[in-house]
Amino acid sequence: MTSPMGTLDFDLPTTYEVQVLRAPTGSKKSRLSREKIAQAFKSGALKRVIWAVHSTLKNDSLAFEASQHFKEVGVDAVTLAAWDDTKPRKYHAQLAWPQTPQVKIVSFAHLPFIYGRSQTLRKLDAELLVIDELPMTGLVHPARMSIKEMGQIASCGGGPLALRLIGLMSKRLDQPDSAFTEDLAADPRGITRRRYFTGKDFLQSVGNGLTDADWDAFGQALDGFKPFTDQMWFTSEWLAAFRADVEAGQDSGRFGLTWAVRNGVLTEPPVFYSSTLTPLADLPPTLVLDAYADPGLYQALFPNQQVRLIDRGRNPPLQIELAPELKLYRLHMGRESANCHRRHIAEEILLLHRDSGLKVVLLVDKAFRKSGSPWQLALTEASRHLGIPVPPALHHFAGRGKNEFDGHLVVALSLAALPNSHHVIDLAALYPYSPARRKAMHRALMRAERLQMYNRGRQPTSGQRIISAFDPELPKHQCITSLYKPALPFTKQSDNPRWEHAMQVVTRELVTALGGVPRAFLGVLGLIRVNFGKGEKAAAHSQALRAAVRASTLQPDSQLAQWLHLDYLPSFRDVKPYRKKDGRVTDVLNGFHLATSGYQHDFPYQQERIKTQIWVPADGDELAVLRRAYPG
Repeated sequence: MTSPMGTLDFDLPTTYEVQVLRAPTGSKKSRLSREKIAQAFKSGALKRVIWAVHSTLKNDSLAFEASQHFKEVGVDAVTLAAWDDTKPRKYHAQLAWPQTPQVKIVSFAHLPFIYGRSQTLRKLDAELLVIDELPMTGLVHPARMSIKEMGQIASCGGGPLALRLIGLMSKRLDQPDSAFTEDLAADPRGITRRRYFTGKDFLQSVGNGLTDADWDAFGQALDGFKPFTDQMWFTSEWLAAFRADVEAGQDSGRFGLTWAVRNGVLTEPPVFYSSTLTPLADLPPTLVLDAYADPGLYQALFPNQQVRLIDRGRNPPLQIELAPELKLYRLHMGRESANCHRRHIAEEILLLHRDSGLKVVLLVDKAFRKSGSPWQLALTEASRHLGIPVPPALHHFAGRGKNEFDGHLVVALSLAALPNSHHVIDLAALYPYSPARRKAMHRALMRAERLQMYNRGRQPTSGQRIISAFDPELPKHQCITSLYKPALPFTKQSDNPRWEHAMQVVTRELVTALGGVPRAFLGVLGLIRVNFGKGEKAAAHSQALRAAVRASTLQPDSQLAQWLHLDYLPSFRDVKPYRKKDGRVTDVLNGFHLATSGYQHDFPYQQERIKTQIWVPADGDELAVLRRAYPG
């Protein structure tokens, strides 16, 4: 619901509850919230506000965006530095409030320190907490310990509990296919399997006969074990959750073992993992801004709080153009055979960028953003060749909630996917006793991530196009798909996918230069396989083609003009000759309304007797083309 002026209608909370504002992407939830805070500061209604975001580290973070906007509206906003175990006084000092109104911008990781347990950090005493986007990464704490690390805990007095965990992990070293609870494909091909031993069976294997002294010894060893405390800040809370699960005998998934197996052979050693939630307490009035908010998820994240959803509508269905020919597969990244595919995708995107006159943002798997990756090399080479700048790229899960790419054309080359382990481990912190709820929430979060990804260009307000190489796998009320019309021909599932495009470009240029296409010239250019016969016949055809190109009016940037100097077609140096029957060759030439009489012209040229077929338009003259191609 919006006001008649089109402004989102909501108020900053004043009651002690968690209000979750769900409103369409691009409705300026964050900007309006900051403007309302500025107004409340001026009126004296507020003085101390915490603004929490995912990250505060970079100049392209939501923290930086918030800081700049607060400055524009005249609000004093400071960004808190990260927690440092070695300098707690420095951390505490920045929590003090000035006498004048101020906003403290923090990352989600600060929230468990400020509101997660009783301690002096409560002196922060804010009057309002605003959480921009889903704060799950700050409240759910996954941790892992290897056998070596568990051995160090045992040597520090960890007692029977540490030894039992070592024994359970050691069994998986020797018998990687022994009893396990969950079995998931760890790679898209399903070759490597990720195994999990969790739930009631695991907890019963751990917990028989443990005493208070055993638990105390394990906890004391953990407190002095820095590799663990770096991941799990609140050892006492973690240990209490572990003991509760072991002693309750319930089928909890918060703790367990995981390892990887390929063809019965261990490929990743077992580790003891955990996933726990830090419940926040004593929260001030809290506002969460999330376009894709699921109220059930927020009730699980804030189990001690009253959670209320404020629904101001959702996005209309996204209009997504499907372009399967643009798929980038992470598994294929190192394959030389995929270079041709990558070059095609790069050129298609750069031409889309140039010909549409629109700003483009690419969404890719994180691995494709790495400098020097095969995809980056293909993109750089295509940019240099075409003289078109490379559009910015964004890792799928980066920059959630940012408006930086508002109005950009979005091209998603790979599919955003949460790992299967997300529902086994991460969501176990929220739904420890319900695998079904974990799987359902995993699917819901996957849909939300994809909607967030596709909405980088803010299509609901900007009207900008979205092109996706993969089916988004979203319900019809969230997305309507159509087929993308590529600028460049490309043959899917072919070992020579750019051949047809090369044929089209060269055919067009030969018709412009000569009025037709000599078959031998296609052989000289390496596009088809031609038996030139003995002697110097191949050289004669090559010399004729060179002479014809020099005499033509082709532009210097044409493929044939560049071939004259480079001895290869610069845009198609990876294209191989077509070696099968002429069916596809004829199809391409028919597309230009070219035909041949079917016989080969036999004629003298450069002291050789040479032959070739000639393709010409319906009203063309084969002999005229022959004289232009082979003068004298």
